[in-house]
Amino acid sequence: MTNPKKSEVSKVKRCHPDPLNPKEIGARIASARKRRGWRQRDLATATGLSMGAVAGWECGTRTPQTEALNRLSTALRRKCDWLLHGKRRLWNRKA
Repeated sequence: MTNPKKSEVSKVKRCHPDPLNPKEIGARIASARKRRGWRQRDLATATGLSMGAVAGWECGTRTPQTEALNRLSTALRRKCDWLLHGKRRLWNRKA
């Protein structure tokens, strides 16, 4: 099996229709935090994570990993899907 040419690779569609945008994820985390009336320190304490991590996510320089995302979701009372995509995902449902 040979490797596909670069031009062939660029024609392949992405598997996920809307790739994650760290700046948008950070804006949603900050928005949810502010709605709770919390400072970054409060969110860090509630999740058991560092203030540096919270600041990095909110600035969009980092993206939370799965465990951190679950902790954020619980502390902020928001679904992981909303934190990542900003909308409720509608999965294929049988009619």
